[in-house]
Amino acid sequence: MTEEQTLLPFVEYYREDKSSYPTATSKGYYDPDNDFLVGESGGFLFNYDFIFVNTHLLRPAATHWEKYGSYTDYPEDSPPHRRFRIQEENRRKTGFIAKCKLYRKDISLYNTLIAAGKHELANDLVHPLRITGEHYNFINYGSIRKLDESSVVISESGSVTGGKHEGIPIFFGSQYWWYKSKEFAKHNGFHLIVGKARRAGFSYMEAIGSANTVNLEYFSTVIHAASDLTYITKGRSISPMALIQIEHYETNTPFKRGILSRDIEDIFLGWKDKQNRNKGRRSHLLSLTTGNNNPEVAVGKDAIEIKCEELSTFDNFDDFMTVTEPTTRTGSVTTGLITAWGTGGTKDGKWEIFEANFYNPSAFNFMPFENIWDKDSRNEVCGFYKPYCESLQGFLPDGTAALDGDGNTNYEVAIEISRIERIAARKKAKTISEYITYCGQYANMPSESFSSTTDNMFASEILTAHINKIRHNPDYKFYQDGQVVEEGNGVKFKSNFKLHDEGVKVHDYLGDVPAKPNGDPYGCFRIWHFPFKDPLTGQIPDIYSFSYDPIGKDKDDPNNKNSYNSITVWMNPNKYFPRVGKLRVANFFGRPPLMEDADRIARNIVMLYGGHKGSLLVEITRGETRSNFKKWGCTNLLSKEPVVVWDTKIKETAVKSYGIDVSNDIRKLQGLELLKAMLYHKVGVDEDGNPIVFLQTIPDISFLSEIQKWHNDGNFDRVSDAIVEAFNHKRMEVMAGIKLKHRQRIEEDTVMTREWY
Repeated sequence: MTEEQTLLPFVEYYREDKSSYPTATSKGYYDPDNDFLVGESGGFLFNYDFIFVNTHLLRPAATHWEKYGSYTDYPEDSPPHRRFRIQEENRRKTGFIAKCKLYRKDISLYNTLIAAGKHELANDLVHPLRITGEHYNFINYGSIRKLDESSVVISESGSVTGGKHEGIPIFFGSQYWWYKSKEFAKHNGFHLIVGKARRAGFSYMEAIGSANTVNLEYFSTVIHAASDLTYITKGRSISPMALIQIEHYETNTPFKRGILSRDIEDIFLGWKDKQNRNKGRRSHLLSLTTGNNNPEVAVGKDAIEIKCEELSTFDNFDDFMTVTEPTTRTGSVTTGLITAWGTGGTKDGKWEIFEANFYNPSAFNFMPFENIWDKDSRNEVCGFYKPYCESLQGFLPDGTAALDGDGNTNYEVAIEISRIERIAARKKAKTISEYITYCGQYANMPSESFSSTTDNMFASEILTAHINKIRHNPDYKFYQDGQVVEEGNGVKFKSNFKLHDEGVKVHDYLGDVPAKPNGDPYGCFRIWHFPFKDPLTGQIPDIYSFSYDPIGKDKDDPNNKNSYNSITVWMNPNKYFPRVGKLRVANFFGRPPLMEDADRIARNIVMLYGGHKGSLLVEITRGETRSNFKKWGCTNLLSKEPVVVWDTKIKETAVKSYGIDVSNDIRKLQGLELLKAMLYHKVGVDEDGNPIVFLQTIPDISFLSEIQKWHNDGNFDRVSDAIVEAFNHKRMEVMAGIKLKHRQRIEEDTVMTREWY
């Protein structure tokens, strides 16, 4: 196995012996074909115990169309024609069975028999395979632009080119598992959320699926939803493609229903009788937008399917689901299916909400899958994921195909194609952000998709690798959560366990990025490194600095829904730990009821770590920190504005104002640049001699996730907090440099004096 393959856990799962997993059926779920297993995480697993053979048998109608240009030779409205129509409608509803399943234990014998020309004996090893009705419709009646395989040319340099033409889709293995997942979700009361690589075909599949539903079902409503109507109504987006498919039924198939309206926002099937009354299917395909703060747009439509496109931009998706998901249930019975999907690498996306739901599918009853796609994540659940290399239509320079004629993926070939393409993309990329965006669009892991979603000045392979390293590694979970409480004349840290034992209300650390909107917003204090005391004096030395980004309104203010206080403790380079350097020590993140509450927490944190003069630098364009600290008689704890950072001619003692103003664009840009420099400052080397930068010493996954998802228009409170510290860090560097030069000058003068004597 190559190094690249070791990065793809789902391939390892694909090859794994699955006999120890219980079936979904044994756990009480409806799964007539036993396609699903249940993992230790509680999430569902694909029962990859077979491969596909003879899949041309699954396309009888398409085969006739491709050979003769029609689906049947029977005269229209003749009894055989009507029987054919009824048969095909039933297949489009309930599915189709053909001998196409070869269990993996029989592959070797099967290939031996085929090679020996013993085809009948080989076919005795093949078992019936059932595809869903929607899948049957897609590969027999779907109309798409697909790769013209006869046009593929592989040049001597290894480049592969080809063209497209209108046609009916072929069978892909990955699509089998998608359609089976949809059917499983429908039967068992789930919805589906999907992360995917680009060019996965979801818009095609779901557009044709929508057309299939409204063509088959009387009085049905299917909804396409997005935050911007253009995502679903313009160009070759989902609703225009659905209309193309509906017209294909009307023109080329026995399934003519009539079209009362071709309005792309309300396609209406049926026909008019002599009295001008609507007759026929009378089914609707609606295109709706949640834009202009309209998350209730699907409420009251009684849709049997709701499809959410472009989750990367669906900024009010949580609000949409909160009001829409209950409408898909009648009592405890689920009567409608919601599917929602998005693609990695989209610039200016609203990825935080998408990612939060993908990794927490139970929040809105999305079908939970065991996370076989991310590294070291089998103990977690997530949504459905479609990697780039799965069912990849591609070729190596020597002509080896990644996909065989029956829709099975040769993962060694697909992974190598992906690797070659990434090398080419990296050479062509003008910036690392551009390359990481490419990786997000053609990702093989969800974490890669979600780490590559913005034009992010902090983006790097180092950051992505470090996050992947610590995301599920228990060695990095050495923190304690709790509160800093006042006792007597001082303060003390008490863990949440201790507070619980004392009967005090406990608040969890807000580790999700973004924080869950419906959770407890209060927050708590997370410590990775407790205060250090000088063993000689027993006192906490002046080695800590504190950064604070406060909110500007009290919690009950309706405009303060998504803003949080962030207070961080940093240990700076010092004589006690000469080989350690800077550390991110502790963080409070939350939104207590009043701004004064947060300021008191900030004060107490400073006191816990020694209470040294001028150690807390606060962003002063919001909140009331200065006035509260003055009221409490502890303004001496506040740091003055580090003007020395941008004007070294000014003596630091001459600055009189407390706090820092990072509100103007020039100062903010400077702060971002300083933060990047601080994070990527080299602090050492690893055992192989590779440089280690500061961010690789940070165990705080929430802070790193904010850094990873940062974009200029978002609300990233931990990043804003760190920008404050970046100014302070630069001030310390500048002052250390000034002192060093002063010391060197004294030493030089001393040498000259000695020489003169």
